[in-house]
Amino acid sequence: MKFNYNDGGRLSAGYSIYTKDCVTRAISLLLGWDYLNAYEYVNKIINKVERKKVSHATIGVSNQTTKKIFSELGLKWIKTNKIPSRLKKPIILNMVNHVCFAKNGEVFDTHDYFKINKRIYGYWIF
Repeated sequence: MKFNYNDGGRLSAGYSIYTKDCVTRAISLLLGWDYLNAYEYVNKIINKVERKKVSHATIGVSNQTTKKIFSELGLKWIKTNKIPSRLKKPIILNMVNHVCFAKNGEVFDTHDYFKINKRIYGYWIF
């Protein structure tokens, strides 16, 4: 997949370059929300579903909470280990300890994760 650098508006929202906010960025890009709206949404769901608050929009979200966030947005989970090559709809790829936004065979993220690990578990789609 072709890589395109995109931080989902994080830097312009005043946040650090280095952070573990892949869920927040993926939501921002998928829905066209500005970063702060996605940030607030992610933390709202975290506060609703986590008792011990192990997750945060800028330091990472647990796998269980990530699933709840995407389900609440109305996304459907497709389990596969293959990257969908002909899919034209925007998706959120779920990889090892990471999610990212993809559309038309291109990944929009802050780093080219596929250079490190090409394994995916599936993707989320409307």
